[in-house]
Amino acid sequence: REYTSITFSADSKMLLAQGGGPEWNLMLWVWEKSKVAATLKTTNQQGMPVHSCSFSPGDGSFIGVLGLNIYKIFKYSDGTLKSLNPTFGKREPNSIISQQWVPGDGTDSRERLLAGTSDGEVLIMENG
Repeated sequence: REYTSITFSADSKMLLAQGGGPEWNLMLWVWEKSKVAATLKTTNQQGMPVHSCSFSPGDGSFIGVLGLNIYKIFKYSDGTLKSLNPTFGKREPNSIISQQWVPGDGTDSRERLLAGTSDGEVLIMENG
């Protein structure tokens, strides 16, 4: 069993671990309790690899997952990871190859998610 990506939430209370193939399971751990909070399969129907997972630094209940032709956002709530459908206008989310959460600051509290595409674009999604 391998892990392709591991990351802590901003408050270090939760740990995300993206497992490798063929299952490609994402595991969310409550670090202090050494307990699995939620798990789900993140690959697509073709079983494409998933190589990155991350928490939103402003709201740790939001999670991004990135892989080959895979881009997914989840929200952790009530013990489950619920899939959200990120939209970037007319662009296909499958073209996204990198992501970076950008927290708000003192003058603008809106958090942003930057997504880099295989076409050389940087797309911006705002929360709040």
